[in-house]
Amino acid sequence: MNWKLRIPLIIFLLGLISAIYQSNPSFFLIENYLFKSVQLFVTLFIVVYLFEKIGINKIKVHFLIGLLIICFGIAVDYFWLFL
Repeated sequence: MNWKLRIPLIIFLLGLISAIYQSNPSFFLIENYLFKSVQLFVTLFIVVYLFEKIGINKIKVHFLIGLLIICFGIAVDYFWLFL
């Protein structure tokens, strides 16, 4: 069973970008909650847009590899603060 990388990559990127922004709050330009949220989603949008343009999202992988990518993204978000 094959799966496109679109959804696993988006979930992985959510975990990775969230972990980076949580561990290093100096990435935020302004200390406003609304602006922090906008900056987080704009960063995610830019990376997903680049993946679409490059064509990485169209690669088909096995279902278990997709689940492994999703689990890795969740683990990075959870364990990044402990590193």
